[in-house]
Amino acid sequence: ATGAVDDRADPAGPIEQPRAGAEEAALEAQVAERDLRDRKRGKGGKGKKDDDQKDGAKARRSKSGKVKSGKGDTGTEHCLKGFNDILSVQTYMYGKGGVCEDGFGVRLKCVSTYSGCSYYEKSLRASSTFALDACVPFDLPDVLAYDAETGMCTLTGIDLKRPEEDSCQVPTAEYSTKITFHADDSSALYIDFSSNGGDSYYTEGEDDETRIATPYSDEGVRARRAEVCGAEVGNGLFSSCKGDGEYCGYNGNIRETGCWKDPNVCCSKKIQRVNVFNGYFWDNYECGCRLNDGSRCGGYCQEKGVESGRWFGGVYQSGKDIERIVSRMCCGSGYAMKENAKGYYCNERGCLEAGKGCGQDAGFLTPFRDTGCWKNKLPGKSSSGNLRWNGCCSGEFEKTGSNLFGGVDLYSCV
Repeated sequence: ATGAVDDRADPAGPIEQPRAGAEEAALEAQVAERDLRDRKRGKGGKGKKDDDQKDGAKARRSKSGKVKSGKGDTGTEHCLKGFNDILSVQTYMYGKGGVCEDGFGVRLKCVSTYSGCSYYEKSLRASSTFALDACVPFDLPDVLAYDAETGMCTLTGIDLKRPEEDSCQVPTAEYSTKITFHADDSSALYIDFSSNGGDSYYTEGEDDETRIATPYSDEGVRARRAEVCGAEVGNGLFSSCKGDGEYCGYNGNIRETGCWKDPNVCCSKKIQRVNVFNGYFWDNYECGCRLNDGSRCGGYCQEKGVESGRWFGGVYQSGKDIERIVSRMCCGSGYAMKENAKGYYCNERGCLEAGKGCGQDAGFLTPFRDTGCWKNKLPGKSSSGNLRWNGCCSGEFEKTGSNLFGGVDLYSCV
């Protein structure tokens, strides 16, 4: 029962992909892409699944509203480059998953081009055996959808099983997943999980959040260490790393070293500025963090922050639109949010709570002064009549005042 999963290559190790000559590979890709287009146009194709399994997956995808009917050009050819890049990356990782908030290694691979594909993830905590694997191999045309408005591609209807399970009861598997990525960018996988066969995804609710998996870097693999609930241990995948309070590198005018270049040098993957040499030449850093929830995240905190988008209610907005970054200097989740005109502050939840100022409407004469939630609001209103923006924890905001002297309307999250 467990052999099917245990025999798979571990996410930390290499997964050998079949290799052919350049001409054979090019021909195979052309045939697969033509097959992909034909099957989306209702002309059939190779690699059909068992009818019962395919019908169950199709029903779930229809409920999610993500996959079109398959008639005509669905635009999924725009996703092929991104998907190929994802396969070439091989290994991704996301943190804060499950009850213990483990790190997870993630793999997507295909036996041949766009067919016989599988999803596999495994906890990186040393004492954990938790892993999830696709119930049955899937073909890309059966699970892929493209949203032309956002440029996002989504794989849906992928049922998952644990290693100890012989198989899963399609379509009522304990877990299902959907994976979203940008058609032109393989730098992040947005992974959501469902416990009801894909009717809804609990990672899109207020009490949980979409997993954001990013590629392993060779340098990071040598330095990372998995975390156990409340303790740090080695898991055989990574080498030693520096503990909190240890000097780890500097950011200079001419050169940058150590943890400033790669925070994975630190076991906690957090860094803090400890002193400034002559206030000009360089900043020294040590492992650990001192910027807690609510602390101001200044220029040095923002400098290598990574924009981080957010899903809410099935709608995605980019980190640029919601003004959210992940900073190695903010403790906990690492999120920092821009609060109105005051700048960025570390924000454990990664969203602005009710009452927090989120933007302004400067009027039609000076629209270039519009900011935040007003500038980047989503179309339409919520069921309660409020304006919509994913930077608010509730996904909603309203007008809370006016600056008559400046001629602007002020808005806050509700």
